[in-house]
Amino acid sequence: TSGKVVYTSVRLYGDLELSSATWAAEAALWGRWLHRGSMVTLGPCSWVVLAGAKFRGVIAHSAGTMVQRVLAKYVSHFSDCMRLHSWLDVIVDAEELEARKTLVTLSMRGCGARSHKER
Repeated sequence: TSGKVVYTSVRLYGDLELSSATWAAEAALWGRWLHRGSMVTLGPCSWVVLAGAKFRGVIAHSAGTMVQRVLAKYVSHFSDCMRLHSWLDVIVDAEELEARKTLVTLSMRGCGARSHKER
């Protein structure tokens, strides 16, 4: 995103102003998703939108590849964390950001892929 965007949820103790590098509603890429809050722009904004169903269709064409194996493991880990930690539509703090980075690293193990830190 660029511009000012504020995320609100009954699960937060106030509004959260999103930075330009914030992902929103990542869970919608992996399956059906019911949003847990709302976003409001505070002026002109722009962002990149990926259509979840089309994204999943592209991934389906990569069946049997390393990309598909890594993403399948990531989605499994991501879904577990969504349930266990009640993650919202956006990353709310540095701890959650680190947890998501760890999910990527865990997902790459055993698939023949290496993270940029392991190279």
